Amino acid sequence: MSLGLGDFLRRFSLRRLFSRKREGFKLGIYGSPNAGKTTLANAMARDYTGEVLGTVSEVPHETRRVLTKQEIVMESPQGRLVVDVMDTPGLANRVDPLDFELMYNMDPEAAARRAEEATQGILEAIEMLQTLDAMLLVLDASTDPYSQVNQVLLTHVQSRRLPMLVVANKVDLPEADVGRIQKMFQRHPVVGVSGKTGQNLDKLYDELIRRFGA
Repeated sequence: MSLGLGDFLRRFSLRRLFSRKREGFKLGIYGSPNAGKTTLANAMARDYTGEVLGTVSEVPHETRRVLTKQEIVMESPQGRLVVDVMDTPGLANRVDPLDFELMYNMDPEAAARRAEEATQGILEAIEMLQTLDAMLLVLDASTDPYSQVNQVLLTHVQSRRLPMLVVANKVDLPEADVGRIQKMFQRHPVVGVSGKTGQNLDKLYDELIRRFGA
């Protein structure tokens, strides 16, 4: 099952010109599958509300619908921010049922269903871009950031002037390299964190409040 991410984003850009004015501050968490988006979203929600958004799994595309935690109140010496946090499905150019069959021992029916749901979730995440006030782009700091998905997202964000913070996640891993991510995203602030261990999450929260809070 193929998905032309760049084509969908270009069509979205035209529609966004005519989108109505929105209320409330909406923060979307985007990135590739298994970058740690849901782990980060869960940490943010748990730190401020005591609850979590979604289920974490090593199998790609565990999150296949946009999950939202509304009106998270973030406060620090930097200020105050009331935000709707949206955890989105991992973006990919292609979701192949065979990958789930061969790599994760799923039966063909379950693999096909997961691939179809993942593709629909990606479309939903792209459509949701028109509702956002800012984006957190989450990358796995232990892998090469120069992927096609990341480059397409970066081009789109810069063309639409959507405020974005880059989260270099998984800094707890020995192969993590935040500098490599900073080199790619020179126009955007980069914060190295571990959603799993909580390392540097306070710095991310302070940066969000400083930039978008009152």
